[in-house]
Amino acid sequence: MIDTIKRTYAVVFERGTSNYGVYCPDVPGCVSVGDDWAEVQRMMQEALAFHFEGMREDDEPIPEPTMGIEEAMQHHCAQASEEPVGGWEFEPAVEVTVAMLEVEVPAVETAAVELVD
Repeated sequence: MIDTIKRTYAVVFERGTSNYGVYCPDVPGCVSVGDDWAEVQRMMQEALAFHFEGMREDDEPIPEPTMGIEEAMQHHCAQASEEPVGGWEFEPAVEVTVAMLEVEVPAVETAAVELVD
């Protein structure tokens, strides 16, 4: 069993006309969707856990949470004003919400940790 620690990340929820999309600015490439508010929250927690598990298996560092709600909203607004990538057109969000989401993160192996005063 892998030891875990809890970290809290800012996540951006976009409600469309038929579902929700969500992403975490501190964890590029980790996104999810859901049909309703409860499902999209659950799906994002699962997506982050799966993403971190893969990073740990690949010996990649787990990104530290750096953004709060205000910084994540500023990040989202800056991203939303950019041109779509690859010509993709996305339906604009009806509503955007930023929330803090607590996630179980694989802990660093204790043998590899060096304490520094």
